[in-house]
Amino acid sequence: MNGFLRRAGLIAAAVPVFALAAPAAASAEAAFFGGGTAANHESAVVTVVKSFTRADGTVVYRTTTYTAGLGGAHVNVTYSTAAG
Repeated sequence: MNGFLRRAGLIAAAVPVFALAAPAAASAEAAFFGGGTAANHESAVVTVVKSFTRADGTVVYRTTTYTAGLGGAHVNVTYSTAAG
């Protein structure tokens, strides 16, 4: 389980870096997509971050985390926006 937690921690640290880099490339036609995975014999985590800009200049981030383990499976979706 410690290896899984280490990998999940690395993913949790990398995702904000991806998300912060996205606005630099944002325009009405640009989008960012990134993520990571971690797994072991007890559980697995997949995190996907997508950033895109709406026509009105609003930057939208969608972070989706899928987890599965001995306690069941879960999906967590978080949206955040920043006015352009």
